[in-house]
Amino acid sequence: MISKWIYRYADWIIAIDDLCHEEARSHRAEKKTTLLRNAINIDRYKQNDNLRQVGRDRFEIAKDKYVLLFAGRIEETKGVLRLLKCIPYLKSKIEFHIFFAGEGSFISFAKDFVKVNKFDNFVTFLGNVDHDKLPLFYNMADVLVLPSNMEGLPMVILESLSCGTPVVASRVGGIPDLIDHGKNGFLVDDISPKNLTAFVVKAVKMKKERKKISNSVRRFNTSEYMGHFDNIVKNILRLS
Repeated sequence: MISKWIYRYADWIIAIDDLCHEEARSHRAEKKTTLLRNAINIDRYKQNDNLRQVGRDRFEIAKDKYVLLFAGRIEETKGVLRLLKCIPYLKSKIEFHIFFAGEGSFISFAKDFVKVNKFDNFVTFLGNVDHDKLPLFYNMADVLVLPSNMEGLPMVILESLSCGTPVVASRVGGIPDLIDHGKNGFLVDDISPKNLTAFVVKAVKMKKERKKISNSVRRFNTSEYMGHFDNIVKNILRLS
């Protein structure tokens, strides 16, 4: 009932992904809805080989070792345990280390799981990372993994891709609007640990594609976003 009221009486609606846009259509509000996806500062989040090396030197990452990154709330619905359960499968395929950037209600369980299963050598929990320091971790990583049960349009995916780092993520919410399967990452339908591992192994080997991956999201830059947002404001003012 609340949704129906909003769609009926809102002066204007901003849909951040195709699913939201379609929902507005289903409520017959398409004439006052604009599809405007999230945007990022592409001057801050960009491919930087020097920063990549700084990060790998800082954490003493060997040349033949791949870095997997999870960035976001450490919650069960984000698929944190699912990613940790990939470790036995990954061990037989690649040299790797997983970094978790973020805090959340599930972090104690995740740390206990790592300890009980003796995965300490494969995992580092970074805690909360200042936003201005995230480009170092995106560049350092070989893949961002986000095996969530539900999502909207995650900023971490945009930021990672803009830094040239491929993404392996669940095919949920607005994620398919960002990931071009096989080009800048992989969309996973079956997010079981074994299947997730297979796509992670594919993604970490996309090193030569980092520049193309970065260019794939340049259209999501903040300057273009503000231009569209200005037009929305003008439309609203005309209505008043």
